[in-house]
Amino acid sequence: MYSNETSFIDSLEVITEHDLVFWEKETPFTVLEKNFISNFNISGGSLALFGKDIYDDSNFFIENFGGTFLRNNISSTLINQLDTFNLLLNSQTIEIQQVDLNSNVLLKYNEYEIASIQNFTSNFILNGFFIEEVSSNDLERFIMYIEQKLVKDKVLLKVGNTGFDGLSSIDVPIELDNEQNIKSISFILNIENDYLSEFNLIPTQRSLGMQWQLIDLPFGNLNIIAEFNSEYISSGDGAIAYIDAMPNSNAVGKISLKIMESTIIDSSENQLTVIHDNGEVNFESEVPLLYFSDNNLVQMSEYSNIELNLKNDMPISGFQLCFEFDSDNILFIEGLQSDRIPSDWWVGQFGLGSNDDIQIASLGFSNIPPGDGPILNIEILSVGEVYGSSQVGICDVYLFNENSESIENQFSNTDILIFHPDIFITPHIIKSPNYVDIILSYNAEDSFSGFQLDLLNIDEPIEELLVYFESYITGNFINGTTSRILGFIDSEVGYYPENGNLFIASFNYLNSLENYVEFDNLMFSDNQGEIKYSEIQPLNINESLNGDVDSSGILDIKDLLILKEYLNSNLVLGLAQKENADIDFDGNITITDIIVLIQMALR
Repeated sequence: MYSNETSFIDSLEVITEHDLVFWEKETPFTVLEKNFISNFNISGGSLALFGKDIYDDSNFFIENFGGTFLRNNISSTLINQLDTFNLLLNSQTIEIQQVDLNSNVLLKYNEYEIASIQNFTSNFILNGFFIEEVSSNDLERFIMYIEQKLVKDKVLLKVGNTGFDGLSSIDVPIELDNEQNIKSISFILNIENDYLSEFNLIPTQRSLGMQWQLIDLPFGNLNIIAEFNSEYISSGDGAIAYIDAMPNSNAVGKISLKIMESTIIDSSENQLTVIHDNGEVNFESEVPLLYFSDNNLVQMSEYSNIELNLKNDMPISGFQLCFEFDSDNILFIEGLQSDRIPSDWWVGQFGLGSNDDIQIASLGFSNIPPGDGPILNIEILSVGEVYGSSQVGICDVYLFNENSESIENQFSNTDILIFHPDIFITPHIIKSPNYVDIILSYNAEDSFSGFQLDLLNIDEPIEELLVYFESYITGNFINGTTSRILGFIDSEVGYYPENGNLFIASFNYLNSLENYVEFDNLMFSDNQGEIKYSEIQPLNINESLNGDVDSSGILDIKDLLILKEYLNSNLVLGLAQKENADIDFDGNITITDIIVLIQMALR
């Protein structure tokens, strides 16, 4: 697909995630265009961008296209990761190349113009000239060259969509589009919610010569591995295996199936670039659906909130329902209407009811428009003395259409987990002039072997993710604002120590990270899959100080011990920690930095 300035915005609606787009750019990007590029990149789309000037947001270009680049000899700017430099227009030679470690030069159009460059992990190419400048004789050959570069050494790994007929198990197809013979495949599949269980893997005719293995990991993650046994997976397009699973009785709505990370090796031992195409399982019916949000927890003797959601394809003029609580464990406090409820509605309790049976009704003149999201935020209080699960049920549901007629509906109950925290988390932010590290330290009263959490409101991928113990860890940028981190001890009997740090996540620039970062879906598990509960403390933040490796705000013996352990290869450091530890600014951390730190601490 080729787009010019006048038609591209209209074209966004018809571009699909696997299209190849050639785009000329003469003006700054709009917010809509930036969002499209980021989402297009995440979903595996291919983009060849042509232009001689980049007008704003150098970090955006570096993240999506990689490296530093120069346009042709009438260009006036060079984008650098740290700054934007003006070039002298009368320079004799302006063939300047600065390409970061994740980028490589693909080709030069001619000796006076910049090479096209591509981020190693991206399907995007940036060209420092306009496509019209390529002669008509070379245009077809040039476009074919770009297309080959974008598809070379790439395979498409796809999780198919499937539905549930309510009668049996479901089969989720795993598909592969490849031009190479494949020797091995390994990927982690995240299954949203706890709606599926009893997993089995069934190879197809394409992959009968492979040895398959399915490992059920904590937090809805499956590790799927295929190794060469007697035959490679030959080139082709289609299913290579099916995941057979049993739906749980409370499964409603849709759940997403996301490939978190993958490694595919061809028969020549080359690691291929893998494009992910995620799928979903549809448990929906054609009637409005009332359901609770996931992961409902309440700490013993504390308050908490659960959300009741409505998914409707038609206007809703009113509702009436009741909630069933076990008042020995959970008390209903109040239900507050969400922004989806029209402002002219009254929503509240009615009738006598009891602590076990809460009647809710609505009155109003306008309608809830079609959509999907929360309608009630329900505050609860844990009053029991026993840990475990307590169910909240929905009963006597009436939904009314815009003609005030009662309509058929579907609803599901939820379990509230009452817990006492076993693991106490303290997050730290360590800042340096060019980086920021997030470190999660913990103290555990019970053993655990794996964890998962989401870092929210972060608009860039993790630059570096390090683990402290002999364990597996992965981080994935899943929707443009969230990084999901998964870690576990890769052993049947291994556990994390009683206290320490879970990981270091380093980011490329501060971007007021400490003002916005939030933590969600924080879960721990032992090696039997039993959930361990945690409590997270407020962020610990101190200003950047040269030599303050632990970000305590002072230079002390702890900083010396950290440097000593790092130099002895007994400890890892994040990018911000390394920058703060390089006290003499020579680009390396050596014994000299320890000597200078001692001198500074004694002043």
